[in-house]
Amino acid sequence: MFISAAIMFCFVFLTGMSGMVPASYSPEVNASYDQLKTELQQKGFDIQKMTDAAKPVKDLLAQGVKKEEVKRFVLDLYDKNLDKESFKDSLASVSELVRDGEAYRKARNLVSSTIDKAQKQGLKGKEMAKKVSETIAERKSQLEGLKSEGMARAKRTKEGIALGQQDAQGKSFWDFFKGKPQPQPQTVAPKPQPASPSQTFAVSGQQPISDVAKDLDNAIRPILKNLFSDARIISESKSAQTKADGEVLENFIIYKVKKNLIVQDGYALHSAFRSAGFASSPRLGSKPSEWRGNVAMSLMRTTSLRPYSLVINVDTNKQQITVESYKTGSKYDRLM
Repeated sequence: MFISAAIMFCFVFLTGMSGMVPASYSPEVNASYDQLKTELQQKGFDIQKMTDAAKPVKDLLAQGVKKEEVKRFVLDLYDKNLDKESFKDSLASVSELVRDGEAYRKARNLVSSTIDKAQKQGLKGKEMAKKVSETIAERKSQLEGLKSEGMARAKRTKEGIALGQQDAQGKSFWDFFKGKPQPQPQTVAPKPQPASPSQTFAVSGQQPISDVAKDLDNAIRPILKNLFSDARIISESKSAQTKADGEVLENFIIYKVKKNLIVQDGYALHSAFRSAGFASSPRLGSKPSEWRGNVAMSLMRTTSLRPYSLVINVDTNKQQITVESYKTGSKYDRLM
């Protein structure tokens, strides 16, 4: 019964009733879409298919997928000689999986191979859409199971340890989610933090030290300032740390904002990051996770310098926001 309902929902999604997508797109996303469309038009492809599929293409770009990666899949779909509706639905299927935490290339390969199998069986149109829908529903169920398993590990964390705590023992909130606390990099000791945000901002914040930290700060701080009026660095890691499970915590930055943080601010910040083009990540799932006055989220972001796998925590107890950057390509980024 549940599987049938899931398949039906997915089929409705693919035929145009998709939700949870931005009402508008950033200038960068629109520019990438227009450039991709122009490149295909110059090569003589049926550009009407791209026009009809503007929404799922832009959704993928908004989720951090590079234009060239999207282009490869689009060309693959052209080679399969799909009709306009199947062309658009295939892109929407990949976008849906990415939004639910699947790695883009895995989502693309899954949809592409499913279409190939359907065509070999002589399926097309609605019959092919149903086949793709069933495959997507099955994979979404697997992803949800993996997320639930991760959340169960988090709930088994020792009583009294607050998610997001960067304490004297050096545990990070991502370690607690995995249920395996590990040491963190040596940190620059933060200045004493008064309770009042206005008093805190009477003292100048730190400037990021490394080029990577500067790049990450340039991506993060404008969003914090836009949402909370201002944001300043109070602590930054000095070096990367390889953990026992092979995870590499490249660096972290702790911010103080000009506002008394409440739990709802964590959800608002997640929405602000997603609207700014940050992609969801499988580490914590597509939605924020709330725990003892903390709201944590995992996101992916690619800048002109490099890609980032981020875990961000809004700590209403310590009144600070911590951004942890992990080496990309981790098994936690792939949910496998």
